[in-house]
Amino acid sequence: MQAPRPRAIRPSILPDRLKAAVPWWAKIALKIVLSHLPLGYGFWARANLFRHGTMDDPTAALATSRVYHPEASARAPLPSGFAVLELGPGDSLLASAAAWGFGAGRIVASDIGAFATTTLPMLLRLDSGLRAAGLRPLPLEGAATAEEVLERIGLEYRPNGLVGLSALPAASVDLIWSNAVLEHVRRDDFAPTIAACARLLKPSGVMLQGMDFRDHLGGALNNLRFSPALWESPLFANAGFHTNRLSPSEVVAAFEVAGLAVEFVSVERWQTIPTPREKLDPAFRDRSEADLTTRGVKLLARHARAGPEVVAPP
Repeated sequence: MQAPRPRAIRPSILPDRLKAAVPWWAKIALKIVLSHLPLGYGFWARANLFRHGTMDDPTAALATSRVYHPEASARAPLPSGFAVLELGPGDSLLASAAAWGFGAGRIVASDIGAFATTTLPMLLRLDSGLRAAGLRPLPLEGAATAEEVLERIGLEYRPNGLVGLSALPAASVDLIWSNAVLEHVRRDDFAPTIAACARLLKPSGVMLQGMDFRDHLGGALNNLRFSPALWESPLFANAGFHTNRLSPSEVVAAFEVAGLAVEFVSVERWQTIPTPREKLDPAFRDRSEADLTTRGVKLLARHARAGPEVVAPP
């Protein structure tokens, strides 16, 4: 069978440069209004308004995987045929599928909804990238559908959140990772999600989590201007800009409670608090300078008995 030619990524209806020009407060108002229109997620994703990341681009998916997998294995060597879990794959399963190139034998992708669309042309482009990087190619020969390929590499998609994680066997995963996902986990679900990951992690396993503490509206801390009652209300939480607004200290505490020791692999900071402290809701004004100037982190976590205590950020 002749393989189909890779399909080009369609340009977004609303380019990123135009999105960047919209003030943060206007983005909130616009998304609240648009979220009530009877249009499906596919339309909003094409419009570049309610997207779950950019992992439907094979080049971006592979580039992200080529950061996380080597960083994790450098700190905790992964066994042959390792089991990997990606949290929040978003609009495609490409980043999860890329784990095959690094030697994974079992791949799980977990999300809170079935947002992923993965086509055979997308996998062909990913395969080209794997081959160019000298990584294991995907088993594409004779495959007529993307589903055939994903089954061959042992990729399991669980788009039912904590329910799906709870059904997986304990101590069955060597690596759990995500990129800019944990900040979107609903506040009440955050500790249970970390506890579920701790249960799944093998004694020798590691978690590598990248978190972005910016407001995802204007790149500052404008999300901290709103009271918890308003921000967590359905009006705001279901309009496509929700973040849980947990501080770095609160994130570390959740990992510790779950029995995990945390190491800061990297920390990105602002020189000063980007949104004036007096403009923040009273619930957040007393946060430490370190918490309010932390723009992003990459955390490595493992069972406390298998690793160091919390390592202070650089």
